[in-house]
Amino acid sequence: FDIISSESYDICQYFNDNFPVHFEYIPNGFYDNGNKKNIEEKENIILTVARIGDIEKANDVMLNGFAEASKVLKDWKLRMVGNINKEFNDFISEYFKKYPELKNRVEFVGPIHDREILDREYQMAKIFTLTSISEGFPTVFLEAIKSGCYIVTSDFGVADEITQHGTLGSIFSTGDYSSCSG
Repeated sequence: FDIISSESYDICQYFNDNFPVHFEYIPNGFYDNGNKKNIEEKENIILTVARIGDIEKANDVMLNGFAEASKVLKDWKLRMVGNINKEFNDFISEYFKKYPELKNRVEFVGPIHDREILDREYQMAKIFTLTSISEGFPTVFLEAIKSGCYIVTSDFGVADEITQHGTLGSIFSTGDYSSCSG
């Protein structure tokens, strides 16, 4: 190999400190074509793009956090884009039994394969959130930042880098839906 790289500074540091091979830090990037909306121009939407219901995505934390936050954020919606894991349908049914008032505010969009349509989802949303237990370096963060979304994420691996130590977003304790809703 001529070069070994990592898009995460912490991972790069770990490998450089623990292995006799040099790793280069090369972060992922994007070009926004000058189309980044200001947060004031966006709708009161919290967006996630993921495999909905997969255990590592902890979407139950997101939904419970939204239920708590919805008491204060009365005119906000949660849009969940992605395939829904079949086993998660029982949780969704129970959730809407417990919170029937949220049925019109939580939208399961399904997968969006058309990049222009997906980009419009990011352009509309004020907040992008991931409640994952663990992740690598999810490109959905870059897509959200490129579109001017404020990031709310659990404290996995690259969360601190992605939010630029809290400048571009907020980090909450993994699995803690009350701090997710704060």
